[in-house]
Amino acid sequence: LGTELDERVNVVLKDWPKKFEEEIKKKAMVNNLTKGERFIVIRK
Repeated sequence: LGTELDERVNVVLKDWPKKFEEEIKKKAMVNNLTKGERFIVIRK
């Protein structure tokens, strides 16, 4: 992906378990999770 380990990103996913949303954001350093048709990582 070309991101740094300490880089925060925005992510587009088709779906994810809502009960794990905060854990996903914390562990993957994601600012915003958005629903979309394909997986996309947007660098800040």
